[in-house]
Amino acid sequence: MDQGEPSGGPRRNWKVVLGFGLVSVLVGAVLVIGGAAGLAWTSTEQFCIGCHEMRDNVYAEYKGTIHDTNRSGVRAICTDCHVPREVGPLLLRKMRATFEVIGHLRGVIDTKDVVFFVLFIAFFMFLTLLSLSSRKWRGVR
Repeated sequence: MDQGEPSGGPRRNWKVVLGFGLVSVLVGAVLVIGGAAGLAWTSTEQFCIGCHEMRDNVYAEYKGTIHDTNRSGVRAICTDCHVPREVGPLLLRKMRATFEVIGHLRGVIDTKDVVFFVLFIAFFMFLTLLSLSSRKWRGVR
């Protein structure tokens, strides 16, 4: 019996490995670029007020405040205060926000009362962080 090389030999094997490697790098690059673009898009003000709960309740209260219009011309948008800048906490916050989007789609978060309740909880979270001397809430970056 001939114990020679399988059909195609070693030349075929390295081409398959190289092809698989190039496809993997291409797919990885598309996922990284797409993920970064998705994170950037979901951090815009237009995305934040895209659902009627935010536009009709929270954003309506935001309009005309010092955060929206001031003499220096600097605006604070939602993500300036509500989304961390560090990668790990940013990704965790975006994952938690997925459940908020699901609640919007299911119609669970749809009234001013529910939005008020969420803001009420956020206020107590703010007080807790303030009492813990959190660097983030003191503006130290």
